[in-house]
Amino acid sequence: MSQLFFDGQECKPERLEELTEKETFPSQAGLRTEQEKQRFRDEPDKLDFCPVARNIIQRYLKWEKEEGNESLSISESEHRAEIARAASSQIFITFNSADLLAARGLYDYLTSRGHKVFFSAVSLAILGESDYCAAIDSALDKATCLIVFGTRPEHLDSGWVGYEWRSFLAEIHSARKPRGKIFTMISEMKIEDLPYGLRSVQMIPYVPFSPQESFEELYSFIRHSLQQAHNIAR
Repeated sequence: MSQLFFDGQECKPERLEELTEKETFPSQAGLRTEQEKQRFRDEPDKLDFCPVARNIIQRYLKWEKEEGNESLSISESEHRAEIARAASSQIFITFNSADLLAARGLYDYLTSRGHKVFFSAVSLAILGESDYCAAIDSALDKATCLIVFGTRPEHLDSGWVGYEWRSFLAEIHSARKPRGKIFTMISEMKIEDLPYGLRSVQMIPYVPFSPQESFEELYSFIRHSLQQAHNIAR
């Protein structure tokens, strides 16, 4: 018997087509081409692993095939450095799985500027964590800035996304994270479309056909926040 899980919740298997059309193929220009959509429709096995699970499995199979870490393409010291960066991230990006491709662009932009960024689709695979909840809680605890990335209102309050920004916001309000900052990067939404707790934080519009400008505007706020937190810590 087939089982379908979406965003951490069990759904009826007959909703597969509905969910893939709604969540896998967002309407924003540039996120999915017609060819990509058709390839997915033609794919016989649509219940494939998520990117995090697939990366972990591929990493293990590569290790098993080459009989140990010494034969991996990166050295042990480089691997440890990757883990250290993922485990001590200054910036945490929370996103719905439907926004993975666009949010990955933001992750690549920030890491290219030398920042440690927790991005679950990459960071959990690097850390090799089987306890996702513990890894996410640890990353939230260490982060100074949290970015809530979303292209639709319902994406901002779904599953892990709602848990992550609400947990981070609670730490700020309780003064346990006095230097913490939350930013929203959203597309085609008004303030009133946001969950109530996000309406008072800095909002940066995400423009799908010109993401670089959006990322640069967000980065100006993040850089200032990180510098301010560093100066206070000193």
